[in-house]
Amino acid sequence: MKLTQEQIDAMLAEAVPDVVQSFKEQIKQQVGWDVTQKAREVISNAVTEWVKVNIIPECVKSLEESKNGLIAVGPALAQAVVKQLAESMTHELSVKMKNSWERKKIFEAIWG
Repeated sequence: MKLTQEQIDAMLAEAVPDVVQSFKEQIKQQVGWDVTQKAREVISNAVTEWVKVNIIPECVKSLEESKNGLIAVGPALAQAVVKQLAESMTHELSVKMKNSWERKKIFEAIWG
């Protein structure tokens, strides 16, 4: 079946509104995505700048004001950390030794 030029023209004329509508939808989606991305970028930059201007100086000021106290507590904090690590490692080692001893007894019982 061969199409006539009139049939082709009619099919094209019928399809044009759907094609145009499809393009409009695609453009609308793309513009929406572009606007969203740009808004995120602008907001992120604004928040970053606000944090630089308002939060960071306050944090630095607080650290400067507490500098001597932080330095003074350093050795005590280090000792507490070392003590906690030693206790934790001792506990872990004792559990492993106990398990190892129990496994040894089990193997000896099995294989004599």
